[in-house]
Amino acid sequence: MSDRGAVRPGLKQTREVQRNLIAARDEQIARVVAMVDGLADRSAADALIAPLRPRLMQLRPPRPIRLARLLFLPLDPLIVPAPRWRPGDPTVPRTALAPLADVVKEAGSAVVARVEASIGGLTCSESQAVADAGALLWPAAALALADAAPPRSWPESGLKPAEFAPITRGVAGALENAPAVQRAVAEARRGLAIGPEVLDRVLEAAARRGAEAWSLTYAMLLARLPDAAPLLQRVAAQAASGKDPASRARADRVAEAVLSGLEQHGAGGPVGDAELAAVGAEVRRIAALLDAIDGPGATAQRRRRIQDLRQALDASSRTRFQDGMASEFAGPLREQLAAAGPIDVDGLEEAARRLRQIEMAGRRIGSAKAYDTLLQSTAQDVMRLDERPGLSLADKVRMVEVLAGPDQALAMLGAC
Repeated sequence: MSDRGAVRPGLKQTREVQRNLIAARDEQIARVVAMVDGLADRSAADALIAPLRPRLMQLRPPRPIRLARLLFLPLDPLIVPAPRWRPGDPTVPRTALAPLADVVKEAGSAVVARVEASIGGLTCSESQAVADAGALLWPAAALALADAAPPRSWPESGLKPAEFAPITRGVAGALENAPAVQRAVAEARRGLAIGPEVLDRVLEAAARRGAEAWSLTYAMLLARLPDAAPLLQRVAAQAASGKDPASRARADRVAEAVLSGLEQHGAGGPVGDAELAAVGAEVRRIAALLDAIDGPGATAQRRRRIQDLRQALDASSRTRFQDGMASEFAGPLREQLAAAGPIDVDGLEEAARRLRQIEMAGRRIGSAKAYDTLLQSTAQDVMRLDERPGLSLADKVRMVEVLAGPDQALAMLGAC
């Protein structure tokens, strides 16, 4: 049966399951999430556990990295439910993932076998080990997928036989370029400028694999680069040159897919899912992406959509900041004070730095007053704490400085 017309659980049953999950204990939720992680098609299950996101942000259960998850990790922002996918879209229907993974496994590559053995026991939080394994896997998978025939499991995807080849061409080309994209993104996150020649090489290599590969690779870059403006400008300049008349339409379709993905999952979805240390960077990335797409050629309708997404990002950033303040700074500080043991000043300062990064990023998109109010209130609470071994006046002033800035720290010190 096609996933596009598959029967889903009724709304009443879905809400009943969600209510039971919300009331579940932490260890029960961890077991449910582990079970969902093991599913090949987790689209329906993801919808069921969506209300658990606030608790999952605090619990942070380990998420195992399996071969299929690692295989499609670079394409994660571009994977959509099959009913939302249309031929030619720069996205990948979720139901195609398991059959494509079957192709890669059945190819019998020694590299794939070695990678699968090496990731046993790894979780998604071990980012460097996961990235290293992926850099080995993705080119080998691209070779296996190039010119592959549909596997026996393709009918289970609910997709047409004729849709296998274009989907596979796109995925193979994108995975072939995934290590180069990963390197460019890593350098950009370290603050290094990405030269236009780097972007050109990646896109030219993708173009040689066809229009589908170019679109998915371009979308990968857009979805991951901390600042998408140079990429958008480069692609716009190439389209204006007239060398490839169809490139402008393809680029616009990619931008449309990226916007639709943010709308589908909420612009703040990646912010809610990120570790506290990565939230500030994620807010900056999405804000920069929206700014870049909101260029001179944007229509009035697109600009309204972008404004709605900015508001959603602003709301999610404030929520994540408030949750982080409660769960990773104020909460641990209260627990340590109640325990009458040593105060982990270094750990609290690190949490304060991460919160300040969220505040600085969130302030750029709005609601500066909300951040000021919470920061000042928390800073005042810190300064009112009784001094004790491991929590001196200097420690309190330092935490206030990290949280609210040197001016606020000096003002509070002067009031002591």
